[in-house]
Amino acid sequence: MIEQQMEIQFEEDFLYRNNRNITTRYDIALTELIANAWDAGATRVNINIPNNYHEPLTIEDNGTGMTFSELSHRWLTLGYNRIKHQGIDVIFPDDIKDKKRIAYGHNGIGRHSMFCFNNTYKIETWKDNQYTKCDVIMSNGDSAFKLINVENDSKEGHGTKLSVFVKQNLPDIESSKHILSARYLYDPEFEICINGEIVQLDNHKGLINKENLKVDNINLEIYMIDSSVSGSKSTYHGIAFWVGNRLVGNPTWELGNRMIRDGRTRLAKTHTIIVKSDELIDEVRPDWTGFYESELIEKVYDKIAEYINNVIRKILSSKIEETKSEVVRSKINEIENLSPYSQYEIANFVDNLVESQPEISQDNLSNAVTALISIEKSKSGKSLLDKLSKFSPDDIDSLNKLLENWNVNDILKTMDEIDHRILIIEAIDRLCDQKDTDELHTLHPLITQARWLFGPEYDSEMYISNRTLRKIVKEILKGRGYNELNEGNRRPDLIFFDQSTIIPSSFNDWNSSKNLQETKRILIIELKKGGYSIKEKEMMQAFSYVNALKYSGSFPADVKITAYVVGNTIEPKMSDTIESDKDNISIYATTYRNLVSTAHKRMFSLRDYLKEKYDNMETDNIVNKVLREPKQDKFDIN
Repeated sequence: MIEQQMEIQFEEDFLYRNNRNITTRYDIALTELIANAWDAGATRVNINIPNNYHEPLTIEDNGTGMTFSELSHRWLTLGYNRIKHQGIDVIFPDDIKDKKRIAYGHNGIGRHSMFCFNNTYKIETWKDNQYTKCDVIMSNGDSAFKLINVENDSKEGHGTKLSVFVKQNLPDIESSKHILSARYLYDPEFEICINGEIVQLDNHKGLINKENLKVDNINLEIYMIDSSVSGSKSTYHGIAFWVGNRLVGNPTWELGNRMIRDGRTRLAKTHTIIVKSDELIDEVRPDWTGFYESELIEKVYDKIAEYINNVIRKILSSKIEETKSEVVRSKINEIENLSPYSQYEIANFVDNLVESQPEISQDNLSNAVTALISIEKSKSGKSLLDKLSKFSPDDIDSLNKLLENWNVNDILKTMDEIDHRILIIEAIDRLCDQKDTDELHTLHPLITQARWLFGPEYDSEMYISNRTLRKIVKEILKGRGYNELNEGNRRPDLIFFDQSTIIPSSFNDWNSSKNLQETKRILIIELKKGGYSIKEKEMMQAFSYVNALKYSGSFPADVKITAYVVGNTIEPKMSDTIESDKDNISIYATTYRNLVSTAHKRMFSLRDYLKEKYDNMETDNIVNKVLREPKQDKFDIN
C-alpha cells in the first residue's frame, strides 16, 4: 500500500466567509484594529480615513511593535492564541512605566480586519532596532493569506503601522470619530486621533447626560456616552472611574456586589459611564486595579447606581409606555374576564416589572403577563367554594376557629415559612451523604439560611452576618488556610478555607451604660468539606479560631462566642464539646445527619405528615426552590 499525504486547501474567500463581522462592518474592523494597538501597550493611535475610495487608510500606534520573528509567528498562525503565548496582561514598551491593562485579544482574529477594505494591505512594524515591512494578501490553496515583498531594515523606537487602499466599506469619517472614541473613551491615557482630531469628553457627540454629584464632600463628575452603534464586545463599555486622569481598574457594569446592567443587553453595549473625581485618590488600591472596600466607596456606588437607573429610565420612558400598552392590549380579552382585583394585580405587576427591568422586551413581558393571568384564573373563588363544599362539619369548625385568631395572610406566611424550613431539612438530608455533592454551591448555602438548626436561641432576626464582622474574621484568621475565592462576592455570608467554610453571624444589642450598640454574642458555624471526619485536631483548630476572635480586641471583653464544627462523622471516643465558662467560649462537634434529625424534632415531625408531598419532589427542584432569593428572580431580557 502506498501512503499518500493529503494537504488542507483553502478557498480564496475563506477569511471573508469565516470572519464576516470584521470583513464587512468598518466600525467593528476599526475597533478590532484599535484593540490590537491597546494589546500592544500603545498610548496613542493615529487613524487617517480617506474621503474617497481608492485612497489610503492608515492606522499607526506607538505600541511595542514586533520583530520579524514575532510578526511571522503571530500573523501567520491561524487562530493564534494570544493568552497562551503572551498572557492576559498587556506588555508595555520599556519607556512606559507603572501601567497595567488586561488584553482584549484571545484568538488572533482581529489582525484580519484590514481585509474589510481590500484583499491586500501593508504592515510596517519596528522593535529592538528591527524594522520589517511587507504586504499581506488573500490567498488560496495551502494558505488563506500570505506575507510577500518582505523588507528588513533598522529603525529606532517601537510601533506598528497598517495601510490599505480602500476598495470597499469606506468608513464614514464623522461617525467613526464618535463611535470609536466612545468605545475607548473610558481610559484617559489611551488617545485615538482620527484625521488629526481627538474627540474630547465634554464635546463628544454621544454625550447624552452630564451631572455633578456630591457624596460626603466628595465631588463626582459623571458623563454618560452613547456610541450609537452596538459594539461586538461588552468589554468596551461599562462604568469607568477616572482619578488623577488615570483609569481605576477596568470598565464594568458591576459596582461592588451590585449588577447595574446586564452587559449582554444592547443598552449596555452602546453606553459608557465615566466618573471623574480626583478626591477619591486615597481610596485607590496601590496597583490601580480598583478601590478599597470602605463605607465611602459603598456610598459612592449607591449614588452612581441611583443616577444611572434614573437616567436610563428617562431614556427608555417612551419605549416603556409603548411596550406596556402593546402587551396589555394584546391580552385585553383575557384580562377583562378576570375579577377587578385580579385586573388590579396584573396592572400593578406590569408597572413594577417594567420599573425594575426597563429594558425588558415586549415578548418577555407578554410571557410574564400570560403566566400571571393563568395564576389569577387559578385563584378563582369557584375553586375555593368547591373545596369548602367537600369539607366535613369538623373541618369547617376547625377552619372557623383558626380564622377567629388568624387572618389569611398570617396563615399563608406561616405555611410558607414552615414549607421553607422543611425543604431545607429535606435538601440537607438528601445531599449530605452524596459523594458528588458540590458543598460550596449547594450544601453550605443551604445551611447559611438555617441558624435555627443549631438551636431555637439562634432563630432571631437579631443575628446578622454583616460586612464588618466578615472583614474582622478574615483579617484575624489570615494565614490559617483562608482563601480569597471569587465565590466570596457571590456568597458574602461565607468565608472560604482550604478544608472548610465558615459562616459568621453576630447578635448586637444596646449597652445602656455606654449608650452604644455592641456585639453581645457571636455564632461561628464551620462546615467541613464532604467525607470529612471531625477529629480532636479539628476541634482544637476551631478553638484557636474562636480564641483569636475573643482576644482580638475587636469585640467587648464579655462577648460570648459559640462555634459549631459540622462534618460527615465524628471520631469515636473523642469529646464533642469544648467549653470555657471563664472565657465565655463553647465549641461543639456535630454531623450533617444529626442536624437533620434534630431539625425534624424541632419541626414537630411535620415532614412525616406531609411525606407524600416531599417524596414526589426531585432533589434539584428542592435545592433550587430553597436557594432562590427574591433578588435573583429576574427575567431574561436579552
